[in-house]
Amino acid sequence: MQYVLGSPLERGKSDVITNLEDTAGTIKAGHIVSLKEDGTAKEFASSDGNIYGVAGYHEQKNRLAVIRCGLMTPVVIDASAQPAAGKKVYLTAAGLATDAADSNTATGAIFKSGEVQGIDAVSKETAKAALIDFPGGL
Repeated sequence: MQYVLGSPLERGKSDVITNLEDTAGTIKAGHIVSLKEDGTAKEFASSDGNIYGVAGYHEQKNRLAVIRCGLMTPVVIDASAQPAAGKKVYLTAAGLATDAADSNTATGAIFKSGEVQGIDAVSKETAKAALIDFPGGL
């Protein structure tokens, strides 16, 4: 089964979705997003120290949906990640989700699945992914 990246499977009172400007228009769904000082979105890098949410899809030219809180949300994971339900989610320096704590950035999320196949609904590219819960944000 394929899961659409950056699209929460459980909807309702748990999810908070906002929309930010992505000036370059290059942030991919299922990737972690940081908030720049000017209020625009950028892909997370550990040097930022600022975790904003999970990228959804571009809604208009250079406007990106960002999931701030959500349940069962598919995200792209690091090639070496071994996710399992209940494990804490960390972010690598490149901003990919992993279960490895060593020198990675801690988040407020937990894995809700093992490895799954994620698919970008627009480009149809597939990626190694996992489902995460982050009801209080990342």
